[in-house]
Amino acid sequence: MITKDAVETAKRVLTIEADAIKALIGKLDGEFGKAVDMICTSAGRVVVCGMGKSGIIGQKIASTLASTGTPAFFLHPAEGVHGDIGMLMKNDVLIAISNSGETEELIKIIPIVKRMGVKMIAMTGRKESALGRHGDVVLDVGVAEEACPMGLAPTASTTAALAMGDALAVALIEKKGFREEDFAFFREEFHSRKENDSFFFWIMFIYTSITIITSFSHPMETIFCFVFIIKYFLC
Repeated sequence: MITKDAVETAKRVLTIEADAIKALIGKLDGEFGKAVDMICTSAGRVVVCGMGKSGIIGQKIASTLASTGTPAFFLHPAEGVHGDIGMLMKNDVLIAISNSGETEELIKIIPIVKRMGVKMIAMTGRKESALGRHGDVVLDVGVAEEACPMGLAPTASTTAALAMGDALAVALIEKKGFREEDFAFFREEFHSRKENDSFFFWIMFIYTSITIITSFSHPMETIFCFVFIIKYFLC
């Protein structure tokens, strides 16, 4: 049984996280537009990087971008410092996510990113942090407080980062003119559904035709119904 205290806790958490997202609206400025333009004009891919909970959020952002017309993948920063940074190409855009802006594994790859000439979008809660200072564009995802009562577990901060990632993805959808048919192109279920719809269409056509036509005894009635069925199903 759910206790009253548990419900009140849930309300408090949801209120804090909802407020964190609403606060992002006031933080939006020209930097967001620069981020969208940077990705749109890039000849490369978007590489999203983050550690811990920020990394999980980064994986979701990369997945959303990839499925909506912006080639993207996730790079784990700890693997990056051990050679996987070689996945980056000069024309790529790196989205680096860290609430503190001081995540060690993430900071370690910055010199390599700079040497490669890769543009970096810093998504952080502290614009004055090491990550913020090195970003070509900085998206402020800072929150007033975490929903965690100890202020330790990333809760509101990860929600804010996720929401900002969605805002970026949707802005890119509109900027690129990404359409529903483009979205369907990358999904097998849409193509399978189309083939299945065609199969069931003909099954229903044949069944309906046989059922109706055999119910008439007069030849003219049969011909008339056959013509009507063809016109109804095929026109």
